[in-house]
Amino acid sequence: AYNGWPTRQHMTYNQTINRLLPVYEQVRREVFGDPGSAPLMIIDHAETITAENIERIMAMNGIIAVQNRLIYQARDFAARYGMQALSQSPPVRKMLELGMKVAAGTDATRVSSYNPWLSLAWLATGKSLGDLQMYGDDNILERSEALRLWTLNGAASTREESFKGSIEPGKVADMVVLDRDYFSVPDQQLRHTCSAEVL
Repeated sequence: AYNGWPTRQHMTYNQTINRLLPVYEQVRREVFGDPGSAPLMIIDHAETITAENIERIMAMNGIIAVQNRLIYQARDFAARYGMQALSQSPPVRKMLELGMKVAAGTDATRVSSYNPWLSLAWLATGKSLGDLQMYGDDNILERSEALRLWTLNGAASTREESFKGSIEPGKVADMVVLDRDYFSVPDQQLRHTCSAEVL
């Protein structure tokens, strides 16, 4: 904190978040006075976070990074905590409604692969790999919203949004030719998107 370094902490369930946020708040008050003027902090996963804790992280200049690991264990999670808990794990739509900057990823290679289409399909359809409908309309994103979490918000999570993350003059860019149109293919095809074979 005294060196002004940004922090990144895995906080998966709200029980952990409740234990760790007071420590971050205390340190940031002691070192910076105003926790909101402290360096960027990133919280990973936040799968069962409450609205109150989302607001606490926002007050500390925080970003939440969500990953698609639940697509592999949706049925186990539902059996343990119930479908109602699963339907809001993580509560991505609520995070966005409260004004939280949310980035998305895969948690590769600890849980998932690097394949971004698994995560994008999860965010846009709310389905697990076994086609369990995890989320209702209140926690599913539009495809353009999901893409923003992966691009511009991903760049913001590393403070690089001024030169990457969106297609604008003066920014660096990569280009990929896909085998299908991300914005128009049926939901069941999203996760199978890949680079087109160039002949």
